[in-house]
Amino acid sequence: MKLQVIKANANNNQFIILLKKQLPNGFKINDLVIKKICQELKSNIVDGLIILDDDSLTVDYYNNDGSWETLCINSLKCIGLILNKLYSKKEFNVLCGDGTHLIRLIPNNNIRINMPTPVYKTKEIIIEKLKGYYINSGAKHFVVNLLDEWPEDSILKEIAIKIRYNLKIFPSGVNVNFYKILDKNSIYVKTYEKGIEKMMPSCGSGSFACAYHHAKINDINNILVYNDKGQHVIDLDFSSNIHSISGLALIEYEKEIIF
Repeated sequence: MKLQVIKANANNNQFIILLKKQLPNGFKINDLVIKKICQELKSNIVDGLIILDDDSLTVDYYNNDGSWETLCINSLKCIGLILNKLYSKKEFNVLCGDGTHLIRLIPNNNIRINMPTPVYKTKEIIIEKLKGYYINSGAKHFVVNLLDEWPEDSILKEIAIKIRYNLKIFPSGVNVNFYKILDKNSIYVKTYEKGIEKMMPSCGSGSFACAYHHAKINDINNILVYNDKGQHVIDLDFSSNIHSISGLALIEYEKEIIF
């Protein structure tokens, strides 16, 4: 079976995108298929698989373990570039698992994603001796303001895994985010993603959850978020509840693979 694939990344968060209308007859999506496609690059397993229906502008996102996820913001940046290439337009309303997002191409090769107001699922709780908040920003995140110096990523990963698999609090698991305040309008975020099960070079929805929480308690509207492999510009309007996250993306190649 031959598949037409698009490889793209945003902040080194890497994806394979399939256009639904190009899928061959008999193609069925399941865990094994997703894992195999995500391992198409033997030396560099991609983070997720996206099936894009560019007629209805519907997106289904799958982690590389085969699990479906409601939202991946970095993947939507890549989708914006693909739709722009297909239709020569700069704005698209795209339906994801958490609802509809406006994707807009803006100057300097940036893509802006409109975001709804995140929902706090808990008040402050303590897990693994760390205080944090369970926030749904389109995907489920546990957000910790790390006051100490950054530990080694291997130690951070160990802590994150314990939180991620705390099934008493998070029955279906949770993404885990640690952030440090750089100054009033900038923070640094590190995220462990469930379904990929590693510390990520970048996570858009995790960065947005951390930025929203930081902005809400400090009464600010614009935040620059740094990740290990990139950054996001986040604009928040608490009066209208219209928010956005912006950043770069890159289409790396389009090719046919034998599947």
